[in-house]
Amino acid sequence: SLDSNGNYRRNYGSSDVSDIVEETINLYAMVKFSADFDNGMYLTGNLGLRYVKNTVSSTGSLASTPFIPDPDEALTIPDYPASAEARDAAQDFLPETTAFLQRAAIANENDLEDDFLLPSINLKLNLNDDMLLRFGASKGITRPNVGDLRASQTLSAETSRVEFEPLEPGDPNFGVLRGAKDIILQRININGGNPDLKSTEAINIDLSYEWYFEDGGFFTAGVFAKDIKNIVQYGIQPLESITLDDTVVNIQYVGQINQAEADLKGVEIAYQDFFDQLPGIWQYFGLQANYTFIDASSTPPPPFLDNDADGLPDPGAFEQTFRFGLDNLLGQSKHTANLIGIYQDDDLEVRLAYNWRSEYLNTYREFVTGNPVFQKANGFLDASIRYDLTDSLNLSVLIANVFDGKIKSETQIDQAGTRYQRSSFLNDRRFQVGLSYRF
Repeated sequence: SLDSNGNYRRNYGSSDVSDIVEETINLYAMVKFSADFDNGMYLTGNLGLRYVKNTVSSTGSLASTPFIPDPDEALTIPDYPASAEARDAAQDFLPETTAFLQRAAIANENDLEDDFLLPSINLKLNLNDDMLLRFGASKGITRPNVGDLRASQTLSAETSRVEFEPLEPGDPNFGVLRGAKDIILQRININGGNPDLKSTEAINIDLSYEWYFEDGGFFTAGVFAKDIKNIVQYGIQPLESITLDDTVVNIQYVGQINQAEADLKGVEIAYQDFFDQLPGIWQYFGLQANYTFIDASSTPPPPFLDNDADGLPDPGAFEQTFRFGLDNLLGQSKHTANLIGIYQDDDLEVRLAYNWRSEYLNTYREFVTGNPVFQKANGFLDASIRYDLTDSLNLSVLIANVFDGKIKSETQIDQAGTRYQRSSFLNDRRFQVGLSYRF
């Protein structure tokens, strides 16, 4: 809107403002140890314990969203009968719900306190001067995003419209607008922040072998496993029921909730080296490479809302149906790999970096069809060149997405896994040229 001086200003509703105070207390204790063995190996490690106490206070408001005002269309649209105007909006069928949504904003305050004991152990066994084994086991937490903890929320009604059966040609009222036969309250939705979000907890186990070369390169291989719970994802959480206009409906929160657990296990391999032991120009080449395999599974979302526990989806719950029982962890590829080729001498440095990942689940349901969407496997090549024109003047060139690759997605349409293309995005090839001078 415009202020008195004709300048634009932002309008904030009560549901747009929250006050969040988060306090964290951490206490640490750690014991280090080491041991030498007769065969030349030696062991170092530590045992740790961390105590964490989180206190979150969030204040805001629960503001209702009234139905869209119903204009007197009988006076503004020719041939629009008053009888149709009297039954063409939710207010005409749902007077109690209309009054419920016209309530003033209600103060919403929440205090949440949780604490954790987080043990850890780290061991490093040096096999010789170049090789070692590492083992680590720990429990950790990740706090929710502060923005997701806001207490301000909005409440709205979701309705469905029942139309009259169409009239046959020749009927005296054929073509006459008749309004709605009925408008039915389906549910009350609460959107906004979720001050009750818990920390995501993870138990981690890692074991790796590392070999460091005399020229500075290395090779590593490792296995790992993670057990994660209270994953924060977008979902629906029934809260309570309410009777409005002789209909019992659910009040439900729609937003970020702790709704999933996940198990991950995998293997990772990495290699880096410069070939400076080779003759001629080859001594200026280097290589960096890594590959990760992850087998991950997560708690599938419930196939549908069934608040009355009758084994059937709640009425009108299409947008809350999750199909095909997928247990993929959102955003997690099974395979990822990176390959970087390097040339570097006294004046010139060239890098080619190729990054690739296999397909992954992008969402359990998209908003149009309600089907899950997968991102297709994709890889991108980037290049950078740096050349010292003089001791002080440097030229650099960056090329992103050298092959002009596309990002494609597919939607799954049946239990058998049949998919069809949903989208294709072209990021474009990008160039950046720069000169820098050192004084």
